[in-house]
Amino acid sequence: MILAQLTCFGKRLFLIPALVLMFVLFLSAQETISTPLEPIKILAGTQVNNVYVPPTNHSSETVGQRSVTINVNYNGSNWTPDVIAAFDYAVGIWEQILTSDVAIEIDATFEDLGAGVLGSAGANTISRNFSSSDPSYMGDTWYPAALANRLNGTDLSAQVDITASFSSTFPFYFGTDGATPSDRYDFVTVVLHEIGHGLGFLPSTQCNTVEGGYGILGNGVASPLIYDRFIIDGNGVLLTSFEMAVALNALGDYLQSDNLFWTSGSAASGAKLYAPFSYQTGSSIAHFDEATFNGTPQALMTPMLNFGEAIHDPGSFGVGLLNDIGWKAELITGVEDELRFHSFDWDCWSAPQCQGNVYELMGNNPKQEYNLGQTGHYAWTFIDEEPLNPLYTSHVFWELRILHSQGTYIHSGGNTVDYPIWNVTIDELPSNYTWKRNHNEQIRAELYLSGIDSEGYLNEAFLPIAINHPPDVPDVQFIEHQNTFGCESVLLSFYAGGADSYNVVYKSEDMPFYIVESVPTGQHTYAITGLNEFLDYEFIVEASNQYGFSVSTTLVREKCKYTPQPDDTKVKIVINPNPATNHIDVSTKNGEAIHMMHVYRVNDSAVLGSVTGGAFTLTLNMDVHALSPGLYSVEVITADGRVGAESFIKQ
Repeated sequence: MILAQLTCFGKRLFLIPALVLMFVLFLSAQETISTPLEPIKILAGTQVNNVYVPPTNHSSETVGQRSVTINVNYNGSNWTPDVIAAFDYAVGIWEQILTSDVAIEIDATFEDLGAGVLGSAGANTISRNFSSSDPSYMGDTWYPAALANRLNGTDLSAQVDITASFSSTFPFYFGTDGATPSDRYDFVTVVLHEIGHGLGFLPSTQCNTVEGGYGILGNGVASPLIYDRFIIDGNGVLLTSFEMAVALNALGDYLQSDNLFWTSGSAASGAKLYAPFSYQTGSSIAHFDEATFNGTPQALMTPMLNFGEAIHDPGSFGVGLLNDIGWKAELITGVEDELRFHSFDWDCWSAPQCQGNVYELMGNNPKQEYNLGQTGHYAWTFIDEEPLNPLYTSHVFWELRILHSQGTYIHSGGNTVDYPIWNVTIDELPSNYTWKRNHNEQIRAELYLSGIDSEGYLNEAFLPIAINHPPDVPDVQFIEHQNTFGCESVLLSFYAGGADSYNVVYKSEDMPFYIVESVPTGQHTYAITGLNEFLDYEFIVEASNQYGFSVSTTLVREKCKYTPQPDDTKVKIVINPNPATNHIDVSTKNGEAIHMMHVYRVNDSAVLGSVTGGAFTLTLNMDVHALSPGLYSVEVITADGRVGAESFIKQ
């Protein structure tokens, strides 16, 4: 690092001339380096501040109709489903605020971060003097990896973009509802905050408060970060007016003046920055001011989080700041050109009386919400320069892109060669993806158009699509299910993308019916107590939203205490298929003859159907197509009077 090669003269440190020459020689070359900058922290407050700021949709003011994919590598063994659920929720908020054609990669870990630190993060690499057609781009300026990739349009490094660590020693609340208890720190807020630093809330300043109180701009990087270029003090002095990579007492005073502000043309302009009279490494300059914004909708990027405080939105200042440094979406097109989506009256077009001018059948409200199996009818117009005539060309290409955790699934697409109209049908989706969802639990997708105008420019248009779909299959595991003292209780952790409610369904081996318990909204852990330690138990988690439900695989908590069983009178039965759609076949595991069977809804004693066998009947069949989807129990009585029960899922 350049900082390690500074030499001291009185109150100033100067760069060695050879290094200056090297810096000049390579000033205009594209450069990507591993960042030498301190990760930025969020500190643990000691007060209780029961404030909840819910997420709002900033897409209309920041990114138009675009979004970005954020992929997370969960490193280590502490990532239970409820923790991942909270992290994914925070990621989803940022995904709908930002825009980039390049996915953002995050490495996340749990570890001991030391006293008072809830989380820390920063850019893994920084880049400067890369190519970009974005008008906000500045040369001779370092950009954090994710933002540099967005401005360049391609990934500038094979490394991850953001590294983030979260404390393993503090009590976190992993719910997503903002109802953070007064003795917990809200994990969603910490994740949102630290990702914000990785995105660009990141200065290059450092201050030595021991040796004369000097400050350094361009600490180890000899050029300002893009964040540095928007900092000004109350007297109108820009941070970047100070000499780069030189230790200055005047800069130390500047950084510890409690008089620094953001300056730009956005909503963030004039926002006070955190610049206390004693410089805090990893905190000063990189945050909005704590005293000014604590408890307000702008509080996400302040340096401290208190007990009970949940800020699930970056606020207009946070969004404005990110726009200032380059996160705003800007489509580069030809002069006066525009590619537009339209709805299309397909029924009228198919009728003889309507066949004529295709443009007369276009509307301005193209379909944006689908149930599975529905079809949408679309058309485009391509406005090319004056006098704004709709062009007819075969160069327009469309795709329906559905977002999932690892990228984009291309559902359908093609060229509109014969007419500027096409149809989209969204049928059953593949089951091997974890879909990205919006706050209404709908799967997120976009309809994409591209076309070449008469000047050779690429024009693009994007239409957000929402797909109504049941939740993903719940991922379920035991956090605790038995210990040296016994197994009379279990603690489950679970998460299903798209779910807004959960039920925990369980029964012991001697129960004919399941017990159903509803999980409080926003919770992804649930405890069941009072279990019999001498019996095996089965546990299933149902995930639901307004579009349907899904069911987890069965977890078994085996008995932890045993007693002799002189006579086992229970009959073990087998149900095929399970889950079932139209019918079930019921037999016994040991081949006993079945006299009768009954079907019940779980947790309900009302008989929904019965079938009678004979003295030698080994298999009974029942038609179940009329039953509504859910969990059911089958009870059998054998020819010798013994009883058995088993459950099945009706799809």
